[in-house]
Amino acid sequence: MSQQSFWKRLEIYPPILVRLLSRHPRGEPLSTAEIAASSGLTTYQVEALSWATSWRGIDIETFRKFTQACNLDLTNSRQMKRVTVYLNGKKQRNGERIPCPFRYLKKHREWPTYYLPMMASFHRSKIMARAT
Repeated sequence: MSQQSFWKRLEIYPPILVRLLSRHPRGEPLSTAEIAASSGLTTYQVEALSWATSWRGIDIETFRKFTQACNLDLTNSRQMKRVTVYLNGKKQRNGERIPCPFRYLKKHREWPTYYLPMMASFHRSKIMARAT
């Protein structure tokens, strides 16, 4: 991967999106406590990163711990292609559309109180980034 594409991925996949994408394989989203335990970060640090709309001010070691605990490797082109297809929801498998992104979050009991506000914050940050 070129340096250019890595820096572009940092812009496309801010911490808040990494958190929204974090989940058990084909299962429920990872909890703050699970990410903290896996990463060695405190729950406070995980929460702060989870709501961050940019990687600015976040050191490399914290970035690495957080993304690994969230099961997302921005340097793995195969994984990033799969995530891009998932987020776009356009590719078809056996003639069927991929279900809408984040369905696992929408079915989770914390959707209205935690994940929906997080999703709204992520979308607001994208709109603000386009405006600047």
